[in-house]
Amino acid sequence: MRQEFFLRRLGFLNNFHGNTEGSDTSSTSITIRVLSSIEEMSQLVILQKEIWGYGEEGADYPYPARALFAISESGGLVSGAFVEGELAAFSVAWIGYEDEVGRPYLHSQLLGVRHAFRGRGIGFQLKCHQRDFALGRRLELMKWTFDPLQARNALLNIRYLGGIVKCYRAHYYGEVQSLLNYGLDTDRVWVDWHLNSHRVANFLQGHRLDWDWKELPCATTTSPASRHRQLTGCELGLESSEIVVEIPASFDEVRRLSATDAEQWRLRSREIFQHYLLRGYVIDDFQLDREEGRAFYRLTRRSLPLVLAGD
Repeated sequence: MRQEFFLRRLGFLNNFHGNTEGSDTSSTSITIRVLSSIEEMSQLVILQKEIWGYGEEGADYPYPARALFAISESGGLVSGAFVEGELAAFSVAWIGYEDEVGRPYLHSQLLGVRHAFRGRGIGFQLKCHQRDFALGRRLELMKWTFDPLQARNALLNIRYLGGIVKCYRAHYYGEVQSLLNYGLDTDRVWVDWHLNSHRVANFLQGHRLDWDWKELPCATTTSPASRHRQLTGCELGLESSEIVVEIPASFDEVRRLSATDAEQWRLRSREIFQHYLLRGYVIDDFQLDREEGRAFYRLTRRSLPLVLAGD
């Protein structure tokens, strides 16, 4: 399969064959399977503490084992990724309902990978596992949220999976105390993953259009005066068909070095995203330039059918 060949080239997986309902997704070292027992759910409580700090002093509580068990028992999906028998990651999803268009979808709420196992494409595999689950139930849409300033998440959700973003929610979860959110507003964007679209099929097979962010109008300007990039201004009057918005290549590093700069990135990027998304733009691509140490979203004014067509 072309998708399998492409994923191997990117180093996302080794011998990944997809999964079918009720069976494992296995390679020589990685297995993804459905978790169903209360004992397995108890392990996920421990992982939440390790990955996000939930349950530690001063932090929020983890999702309880009983709640995860109930999700699994009532038609949801709780999955675990195992590397040579060791639990390395997990994901949690359940069936929701989209009032706007009156249809059910699969809502993906949690996906966490232990630090020692990151960079192996396990998050990608877990999303594909959820996609198979959704398609097996004749669902054509998955949705989830992520922090728009987390470049690695954007790279997976948009550039590799082919998700799109139409909605920005400021301080969505309120005051959440975790390893990722201490001291900052919990802004999130909603990802729409149209599972049967030509766009998603093309992205999963590696058919993506390269674009040069240097040649497109940019909605942010930055200064290299400090050790990390700083947001020094924003432009809200652009009318181009495509707009590029820059974010830090490593927002965690910005936050570690300067809480003030991190807050400015949050507030000013919020203003930019909300402004353009409310005016009909859609986030349809993302690039992480590792050599330059910079990261960019692309926003387009193309209609949703054209975006999903993947042309």
